[in-house]
Amino acid sequence: MANASMIRTEVPVFRMTPSRLMGDSILDRFFENAMGGWSGTAEWPAATNVYETPNELVLEIAVPGFTDSEIEVTLEGRTLTVKGTPNETPADTNRRYHLVEMRRGNFVRNFTLPTPVRGDDVKAEFSRGILSLTLPKQEEARARKITIRNG
Repeated sequence: MANASMIRTEVPVFRMTPSRLMGDSILDRFFENAMGGWSGTAEWPAATNVYETPNELVLEIAVPGFTDSEIEVTLEGRTLTVKGTPNETPADTNRRYHLVEMRRGNFVRNFTLPTPVRGDDVKAEFSRGILSLTLPKQEEARARKITIRNG
């Protein structure tokens, strides 16, 4: 995918994914069609829900442990970018971890929006580790009922 995002880490990570096993183009097209033009992947993807109403697109992104000041959201054309850059905390050298599942580190996530939105009216709310983005559709992108006249 052209708009795939990558998590920037100090150590390169290689992940075997189904698309690498079966060929990128077939699965990329399948998922892009199934998701209605949404794209966005990452090695450390923040879990995301995406839904659409007649008037808006909504993204809910789980970013536990982040504060609102550690997250940046930008919209350029139909590309929405969400970046997380946590403030550094000193490492505790007395800890010996046995399991680490809670990710903490920089992430970048790009989404190609399936329809134009009104960028000046985007709302972003952050509560309990969930970033909610509400993107109102442009008027011309909204579905309209067409009345058929008897001829």
